[in-house]
Amino acid sequence: MTAPGLTPIVAKLVAKPRAATPAWKGRRLARYCAFALLTLSFGKPVTVSARPQGDNPFKPRPTRPPTPPASARRPKSAPPIISSSPPAPSSPLRPFLASSINLTMVPVSINGKTLYFSRHEVTQAQWEKVMGFNPSRRKGPDLPVTNVSLDNIRLFISQLNSLENDPRVTYRLPTSEEWWLAAKLGFNRETQSWHAGNSLGTPQPAGSKAPNGYDLHDMCGNVWEWCADGFVCGGAYDSPPSDVTPEVIYPASNRPLPSNSRNYNIGFRLVASPVPKK
Repeated sequence: MTAPGLTPIVAKLVAKPRAATPAWKGRRLARYCAFALLTLSFGKPVTVSARPQGDNPFKPRPTRPPTPPASARRPKSAPPIISSSPPAPSSPLRPFLASSINLTMVPVSINGKTLYFSRHEVTQAQWEKVMGFNPSRRKGPDLPVTNVSLDNIRLFISQLNSLENDPRVTYRLPTSEEWWLAAKLGFNRETQSWHAGNSLGTPQPAGSKAPNGYDLHDMCGNVWEWCADGFVCGGAYDSPPSDVTPEVIYPASNRPLPSNSRNYNIGFRLVASPVPKK
């Protein structure tokens, strides 16, 4: 007789005489019976979830996005260092040659006085002639010398003054104010400057673009230019076009760079100051 409330399968198992079975078979039968009783009691199978095991040590862990590669910092446009009237458009004096390195110095009238700016940035060949080595990352005799610090340049200038031994002038770096006044006359980015939009990612031979209003080449673009007060100006061949302008100075704060700083896209040009007559 079938017990009330039991399913036919369970009733058959209960009613049927059974021979002795191994213990493991008995445990399996007991689990089947328990599952059937739970199904009858709750009307649907009961799902038993596994106990949480914690974080799987073999599961791939999410990785952080890669750190952007280091690159030359791009300064933001800064207001002019000083406010002054535009410099005179020309000077009655004539260019002269720094003969030991074959570098033409061009007269520039600034605030009523005449300075001589090198027609273009100092090249690797000119640097090597004075210093005997070439620190630039991308080599080429006509390319601007780069990777030089303010301390390196001061030593170069000291040796150049000894080589030239010119009683009329003394060679030095321009201040950032002098640089700005010489750079802004007749500035035209498209015809005068190498920048990220046209340089193909590499510095170009010095003087290969059109000059500005003072007959100076590469005042903006090609390489940043060191100034005597520890700032660099003008942008470089890998700068966005908007950063290649006389109005850009780096750092934009009032704190100059350390004198031992150097970079692959920073070079310099010279100024010659007339020696006062006694």
